[in-house]
Amino acid sequence: PDVPRHGSLGASGDLIPMAHAVAPIFADEPPRGPRDVLALVNTNSMMSSLALECHARVRTLWRLGVAATAATSLALGARDEPFGAGLARNPRQDRIAYAGQQLRDARARLLARTGLPAPADNGIVQERYSVRCAPQVLGNADANLEFAAGRLLDEA
Repeated sequence: PDVPRHGSLGASGDLIPMAHAVAPIFADEPPRGPRDVLALVNTNSMMSSLALECHARVRTLWRLGVAATAATSLALGARDEPFGAGLARNPRQDRIAYAGQQLRDARARLLARTGLPAPADNGIVQERYSVRCAPQVLGNADANLEFAAGRLLDEA
């Protein structure tokens, strides 16, 4: 939308430019009353709503990352061992264990859906580094998403 950058805004602060910014939202359906417009024009409300939507999208991407990592680990012949309870110590151990469980569950679903056998003992003492580290990376990402969700809920 065209948002004016010059001119007198008086005591309205950012409300006048924000009114122009949200005008396209009402292109198909007019606002039902002043409250609709004020809720959208208020920068904090608008940004909180956008942040909540972005958080939901990132959470979906996290789940897709778990599914892709599970499929990759199976394609590499990795066993479930790297995703178990004996993971490296970390302040967010609970989220790392959660990510490991999500990976184990995603692997089981994929094996059940495809009918493929679970990877057998391949004689490797330790799985490939990228596979072994997946729970730590995904767990810490999950911890950050959990933190952001708390902040967003507080703001909402």
